[in-house]
Amino acid sequence: MKKTFQILGAAMLALAVVGCENEPIEEGNTPVTPDEPVVEEPAEPSELVLRANLPTTRTILDSDFKLSWTQNDQLAVFNAPTGTEEYSDNLNFVIDENAEGKFSPAEGVEVPFEDGVNYDWYVVYPYSTNNDEPTLKTPLGQSKDDGYFAIGATTQYGYNNTDHIAGMDIMVGKAKDTREPNVTLKHLAVLHKFTVTNNSDQPTVIQKLTVTGNTNIFGAFWIDLTADEPKIDLTKANNTADSFKTRGLTIKGALDEDGNELAAEELAVGASADFYMITAPFTLATGETFKVTITTSTGEQTLEKTATADIEFKAGTYNTANLVYDYVYVEEAKPIFLETFGTSATYDKNNIIVYNDDVSGITVSTPSSGAAYQTSGYPTGGTITGACGRFSGAKVGSMFKYTGISVDGNNELEVSFDLVFTSETETKVNFAYKNTGGSWTKLLTTIPADQANIIQHITHNITVDGSKTIEIYLSNSTAAPYIYVDNIKIDVPATE
Repeated sequence: MKKTFQILGAAMLALAVVGCENEPIEEGNTPVTPDEPVVEEPAEPSELVLRANLPTTRTILDSDFKLSWTQNDQLAVFNAPTGTEEYSDNLNFVIDENAEGKFSPAEGVEVPFEDGVNYDWYVVYPYSTNNDEPTLKTPLGQSKDDGYFAIGATTQYGYNNTDHIAGMDIMVGKAKDTREPNVTLKHLAVLHKFTVTNNSDQPTVIQKLTVTGNTNIFGAFWIDLTADEPKIDLTKANNTADSFKTRGLTIKGALDEDGNELAAEELAVGASADFYMITAPFTLATGETFKVTITTSTGEQTLEKTATADIEFKAGTYNTANLVYDYVYVEEAKPIFLETFGTSATYDKNNIIVYNDDVSGITVSTPSSGAAYQTSGYPTGGTITGACGRFSGAKVGSMFKYTGISVDGNNELEVSFDLVFTSETETKVNFAYKNTGGSWTKLLTTIPADQANIIQHITHNITVDGSKTIEIYLSNSTAAPYIYVDNIKIDVPATE
């Protein structure tokens, strides 16, 4: 007798299945009229229960670093008649209300189960979906069309919290030739705990940990659940780009009972907190480096470990590392003047960085030749990247003039800028400066013809009256289709 049972509200970590047999009516249950045949009611469909036994560690780490099931845990299950490849669809099993490791088919899930036939069972944690459809399509793991296991960036809500690791803690198990499956699961990924101690000079909020390995330890992986020893096969992964060597753990405020995010927590000086990440298995070979970058509200620091001998991070291992964050924040001094140009096609004072944040007295004049002032990335050879001033019109003359620049009482200054000419003709560039109300001083730079379309780093030392504001301008002597200028900077010369 062949049946497909629709099972409601059972549990799977020990798939215990009772056979489909009629049970005799107990004496006294049903009055019987003499000489009439006894009609037996068919038995109710048997309750299918699968029991999944955890490895030593899993979803929630208790004080002894053992893992336990939680009330929302779910499994993906495939079955097939013993010795066949007649695999079922992905069957969703949910944990019982006591979270004791017994799982039953989710409501509405139909489990293939034929009387008198034993089955092979393939069990996966976690159960995952994409657009409400199960991610895994078959247990074979032959291609991405079968479905995949993702290990990548994630978010930890609150210090010392482990809830987030469950979704990437890949565990598999199988039971062969049985109608009562009892499955022991096995970890396929690697769990890392990073303990960060704040030895900096002030309390700080840990915002992110970025892990960088020597190989592609993150990505989408396909796993053959039917193999003798299922494993994450790094050769079967959608992670060929070098970017899959690194991923980040974002740390946010803890969640309250209603799932609302609380304010981020400061880590006091001398205090420590734990952070957890999952990676694929890998080996750090001799001489290779493993990096963890700690990003905080007060700075960023990268810590490195170079292997003096091969270090194998095996599947199912739980690895710990102590990280000391001792970054001392020093506010970077602002230059007297720096034009960054931004992205607007018109002049914007917000693009200027100055030491006192006051740009109200600064003005700019566009070229006297009538060429337009606009911003643009330099298009040829990548010599200037990002925004820069582009002066067009094939005209000779002033490219820009800035007035009202305060020099903060400094008399000796260093002026620098990056410049590209597109004319393959020897070109003279005039940089002129003066105190407001004074006379112009001109400094000439000659750019050879063979330097066309090559970035020029031009630097001048100038002497001014530090009690007054200054003016600067730049002009060219040779017509060019375009002239690109970037990083116009005035600052105090560096000292040895």
